[in-house]
Amino acid sequence: MAARVSGRPPPIGASQARSAINAERPRMATRLEMIEEGTNVIDFDIFTTRGAKRFLCDALHAREREVEDIAQKAQFDEVAAYDDVRKRLGNSLAPDDLLLHLRHVTANTDECASICESGILGIKDVLSRPNALTDLFLDCGVRYDKGDDFVTVRGRRHALSQVYEPRFNRMPHSPVDDLLRILAKDSVVNAFIHESCIRSYSSIALNPEAVGVLEKIAGREGLKAIEDWRSSASPYVVEFTATLGELDSGNLVPDGGDEFLLRGALCSKDAVFNNLVFQALMVCVWGVDHLYAFMPPGCRVPPSSIARITPLDAFCGSPEDRRGSMCDRERYCPICQEGK
Repeated sequence: MAARVSGRPPPIGASQARSAINAERPRMATRLEMIEEGTNVIDFDIFTTRGAKRFLCDALHAREREVEDIAQKAQFDEVAAYDDVRKRLGNSLAPDDLLLHLRHVTANTDECASICESGILGIKDVLSRPNALTDLFLDCGVRYDKGDDFVTVRGRRHALSQVYEPRFNRMPHSPVDDLLRILAKDSVVNAFIHESCIRSYSSIALNPEAVGVLEKIAGREGLKAIEDWRSSASPYVVEFTATLGELDSGNLVPDGGDEFLLRGALCSKDAVFNNLVFQALMVCVWGVDHLYAFMPPGCRVPPSSIARITPLDAFCGSPEDRRGSMCDRERYCPICQEGK
């Protein structure tokens, strides 16, 4: 079986399309712009300490020094400091008032031309369209049929519905089982709300998770196709905005250990809102490792929501350049230290 992926050049105009998105939306909307448009939306950008402070200043109508005093109090009593913030907020800000700033990390061979055209898609939607990643799966003997929700691996058809059967709860899993699980349960767009070091998180900057599993399924020719795909793929950071209503924020609901965040919450969205406010405070105090969200199954991030697309090396710096990089081998990231 001949590999088709490695020789496919990026579509003409891919970099121009990416530049057009960046030029049309060189930065994300600010609270001042929202107010001028008559809306009641506030930026929630907590990737940096400075961004978290800015959110709290805007939300509380407070000076930066006041927020710093609250953060200092939180070093000794997180719950009391949060209660102060929540009391000052009152009902002046609702969950739907937040405009979250998110970052999605991906690797592709077309310089993000498909993202500029169609937006950010889940893996099943990607494999339902003609593109380099679909070709790579075909070269490895894997075909996804969206109509029947089946995946064919080396001539054998597998229904994705079987991942919900009891046997899938037993270990060990085969590589084919892992692929079925990813396609059935993890075919959603995910993004960071906060991450201390984007480059160091998992292998997403190298390839989609499904490609890592594909490597265990592919034969010799398929492994060559994967190697060629990786050599021609480049990682990118895609920045976009979304409201809480556009996200499947179930992973952001506080657990039982954070009961203080559930006080006054009439629904799960209120609890998520409380948690986000608390996480913004924690970024100002200790920092958090990572915080992420998902789009609902079957939903995409449309091109109109994308603010900026940046090659990972331009965003984080080259991993080979320790002194000048944004994310060096010691996991230090000057971007994330901004404002500290």
